[in-house]
Amino acid sequence: MFPQGTDTALVRGIVQDETGAVIPGATVTMTHDATKVIDRAATDQMGRYIFNALKPGTYTATVEKSSFRTLVRSNISLRVGQQTDLDFTLRVGPTTQIVEVTSAAPLLNTVSAATGTEVTNRYILELPLLDRDIATLSYLAPGVTQVQNASIGMLGGTVFASNGQRYATAEFRLDGALLSNPEGGEGGTTNVQYKPSVEGIQEFKLINNSFSAEYGNNGGTVINIVTKSGTDHFHGSGWYFFRRPSLDANDFFANRDCPPPGDPARPPDGCKGTYAHDQYGGSIGGPIKKDKTFFFFDLEKTRDNSPFTFTSTVPTAAQRMGDFSKTYTYDDDGNVVLQQVFNPYTAQFNATTGEWLRQPFSGNVISGNCNKPDPSNPTNRISAPCLDPIALKVMQLFPAPTGPGDPVTGYNNYSAKLVEVSPGYHYDVRIDQNFSEKSRLTGRYSRGHSKGFVPDPFLAPNLSFSDTHDVAIEHHWTLSPTLLWTNRISLHRGYFPQNVQPTVDPLSVGFPSLLILNPWYEKKAFPDINFTSGNYQGLVVDACCTETLETDTQWMFNSVVTKVVRGHNMRFGGERRVFLNNFIQPGDTSGGFDFGPDITAQSVFTPLDFQGNDLASFLTGWGDDGGVGLLPRSTWACDMNGAPLTRSGLTATSSAFLTRTAESIFRSCVTRGSRRLTARAVGLEENFSASRNLPPPVTAMPTSTGTTSLHGSGSPTGSAPPPLCEAAQESITA
Repeated sequence: MFPQGTDTALVRGIVQDETGAVIPGATVTMTHDATKVIDRAATDQMGRYIFNALKPGTYTATVEKSSFRTLVRSNISLRVGQQTDLDFTLRVGPTTQIVEVTSAAPLLNTVSAATGTEVTNRYILELPLLDRDIATLSYLAPGVTQVQNASIGMLGGTVFASNGQRYATAEFRLDGALLSNPEGGEGGTTNVQYKPSVEGIQEFKLINNSFSAEYGNNGGTVINIVTKSGTDHFHGSGWYFFRRPSLDANDFFANRDCPPPGDPARPPDGCKGTYAHDQYGGSIGGPIKKDKTFFFFDLEKTRDNSPFTFTSTVPTAAQRMGDFSKTYTYDDDGNVVLQQVFNPYTAQFNATTGEWLRQPFSGNVISGNCNKPDPSNPTNRISAPCLDPIALKVMQLFPAPTGPGDPVTGYNNYSAKLVEVSPGYHYDVRIDQNFSEKSRLTGRYSRGHSKGFVPDPFLAPNLSFSDTHDVAIEHHWTLSPTLLWTNRISLHRGYFPQNVQPTVDPLSVGFPSLLILNPWYEKKAFPDINFTSGNYQGLVVDACCTETLETDTQWMFNSVVTKVVRGHNMRFGGERRVFLNNFIQPGDTSGGFDFGPDITAQSVFTPLDFQGNDLASFLTGWGDDGGVGLLPRSTWACDMNGAPLTRSGLTATSSAFLTRTAESIFRSCVTRGSRRLTARAVGLEENFSASRNLPPPVTAMPTSTGTTSLHGSGSPTGSAPPPLCEAAQESITA
């Protein structure tokens, strides 16, 4: 068995004379050209030698044996994970005579069947890497392809498919230590949260076939990255890369909507956006003590103000007020027709057609009063404004169109050049200590920090942070000429908060406090407003969740013993990984509501595709679906005596916006004996009256799943309440 080292190279061979007879007892010395660190091995009775753990780099080999001339071969280049045969032939003569071999063919991987692609430091530095991201180097390997609808940098660079294997399962190792970890909140894919600067990388190797046993945790692809070490002389580097709008072309949509040259409204940057990308840093390495102790340090800072174009469809000035008299679409035959909207409160059964049909709004304008249910007595109907007051206020939160959009439908009438801001820095410190030819120690500490802000004109600006710490220690101990013991320990720690920045107080536009002041979540959040047809831009829909908070801790312990027995090189060892992940991602803590065109189409059950409009349904306050996501941040719902904890002062406000939309009343309690959580939730399909006081809900403790959600009609998840805190059920029939 010939194992492949995670961050080292293996060299073996036979020393013989000119007749082909083996030479036992010859001394083979490998000297690292940069650090002058020496490794020695003696040939056995069969003339064989082996080096199991040579650091990647360029070496000079010296072979000595009494009665033979000394052989010196230089420029032996070893790569990470390489396993090769290197035989030597000695000539008879005094050892003071030296035979130098200065030119030879490159060494091939002749020992192992493992296949892969190596990328040296020269390629890494000279290839045009976008943002100097080493993850893109994976695509240089044959058989590696990009996954459809996934960017190269997703999950830190693991989202690629290798030789048909499952994507996002690659394992990254840095200096032999584990760099990748399971994706937080998922676990089925791998994620890389820290990547060193390309200036600090010596080699990059992708292995995608015939792994050795030490890679048994991964069935896809292994990427080995080796950082630079200090040398016997001081070396350093510096770099500065930048991008500016004046050097870039504009995109189609920004050009289309930008005022023409000479127009006073045209911005100085020509609508390219005020952005900048700066990436700069330096590295230095050298000896702390000649031939013994070496250091290497690199630091890179980034200022990335990246532009992107946001193109979507927003309500026109007329549509904001309920006027759809100029809203057109295409019918099933491709003809241009008026997109007619119908009053959802006027559905009547047509005996002739056997359908429930709604009456059209006069002039295709939502105005006047509608026959709505009486909030105090839903069985009665009262005359109330057709336009919902909350919906009218929310409509004003949309930005104005920047152009006419499609000449028929008016779609894509909004375009904005926005800039994502993401400054950051990262650095690596590496120390190599050569105690003796038998004992060597390598330590590395890496630190990364970045901040990201993604603007969003639709109430979903996103702020995120990333803090990572990586520590790795590796020790090689040669106990005897045939026994090598390698130990590694590594620690990865990451902290990744992300949240939607509040821009508008939802209470200011009339949303009821019962909805916004979620007793299971301490922060206000604006409800998600989604238009299901996909024709119009929603609010807050560009954010996945109200908040994401993730902390990761990953330990790796690795111990390997390599034993040479005659012609066999055997390896035994084990690796233990401990991954601790804290992940919370509450979504729609103030509700998420869907509005579709079917509500304002003529037929209740068989609506036509070219009738009804999402915005019209929203303005009438009649939703398709809705829900509130609950992810408790409290621990218990009772005091020390087991009595339920209550919140007071929650009063529902009047609004037709709640019509047929999930509005939930939570009734929670804990029985003192069994500490059993119970919850009852009721979806109200009609309006609350302004004077209606509701029994106060309490803060509930987590269930076994940690979540409770309500959708549509408001059916609760959980058990019925016990008699101790029987809650009154409220249900209103439409």
